[in-house]
Amino acid sequence: MSRQLKLLLTLIIMAVCLFSVFNFSSSGVPPAEYFYIFVISNGDVNVKIANWHVRLPEEFLRIPIGTKVSNYVWLSYNIGNELTGRVSLDLTGMGEAEADAEFQRIKDFLEGWLRCKFGSIDKLIRSHTSQYLGHLMWVEYNFKAENFNPDVLLDKFMSLIPSEGFLVLVSKRIISPGDYFYLTVYGGSNYAQLAFTKSFRNYFNFKVGETYTLDVFKLLNFTGSIKISSNYCEIAIELLTYSSSTEPTNIKAEIVKVDLPYEFSVWGLRIINVVNGEYTLRAGQTIEYMRVTFKIVEVGFNISNILSNINLTTITGILIVVVCISIPLLLIRMSKMKRSAT
Repeated sequence: MSRQLKLLLTLIIMAVCLFSVFNFSSSGVPPAEYFYIFVISNGDVNVKIANWHVRLPEEFLRIPIGTKVSNYVWLSYNIGNELTGRVSLDLTGMGEAEADAEFQRIKDFLEGWLRCKFGSIDKLIRSHTSQYLGHLMWVEYNFKAENFNPDVLLDKFMSLIPSEGFLVLVSKRIISPGDYFYLTVYGGSNYAQLAFTKSFRNYFNFKVGETYTLDVFKLLNFTGSIKISSNYCEIAIELLTYSSSTEPTNIKAEIVKVDLPYEFSVWGLRIINVVNGEYTLRAGQTIEYMRVTFKIVEVGFNISNILSNINLTTITGILIVVVCISIPLLLIRMSKMKRSAT
């Protein structure tokens, strides 16, 4: 492969990567809390809520901090079905026998806190060589609850929900089997990451030409208000996404009205509280309603449908790719002309 062709391919790859980041990233700062609502083309509505800064109760076990690799405890509760977990411990600062003892201490606490028994324990030693940290080694203990009370588990996870932030939307009024709670506790921290996911099956029955309103508070059977807990909170509503190849692809949503009590941007069919790369919500602000009205229209492969989905972000990304491709082509052309002249 010629040097010029290698240069061209490299720049094309860089351009595509740059376009992907530019087109899909929301803000340069990761959110401390997020609330995502996805309206699926088959009528389902999926909800994901997470808070990365949930304070743990004083009696909660403190996980030792890792030397090179983060120590953590991760729990996944498929409500009404199964509870699984993982403990990961850095072997840089402790031996395998010491790690086994630490895992037993953590396991004993979790069994007492959740009033269950863990079995099916799978122990894995993992390693990796890092350019900056050198040789890394850690051990993972994966396990599953074999005997538990679903009501006790649900109460324990819900007891961690803070009084501010998006997680106040989660209540027993909407929780049903198949929903998920996730809890992650890192070593050396008094805080945890708590997340909740739910799918409202067949919430809409879409028909071409009809208009629908997504009332988020009604969806979640919530009558109060949300008090924002951080300046780094992200809310995104995405209309008519596709989660599988079996869903209808001949329809799309046209936004009719957006009724939100905060500034937002519309990127295609994604409505997000980011304007000019900055989150628009501030700590202490309250949200008392969230509604989006949209119309279902039939789509086909024609130029008008393609143009309707092109926004400023897409145009900018296309220009970046075109420029990155044009420059090396021009350089190759000039190099050939120079050789011909000599």
